[in-house]
Amino acid sequence: IAQNETMVYLWCGSKEPYAIKSHKELKRYLKHYHEEIMDGFGHGEFLMKHSGECCEKIRRTLEAKQ
Repeated sequence: IAQNETMVYLWCGSKEPYAIKSHKELKRYLKHYHEEIMDGFGHGEFLMKHSGECCEKIRRTLEAKQ
């Protein structure tokens, strides 16, 4: 993972302590990453309750990459 040159997007909710802990560990090894912790969301909550917004966020991220 430390040799990875690809941009990695780390997204999670602020109510996800295990994901936030995982982000801290991943950031030790990733060279290129963008982290976003979405305030007030638990595990899978953004995806399940705001699926349209989630899909749009993924689409925008992929388009910006091109």
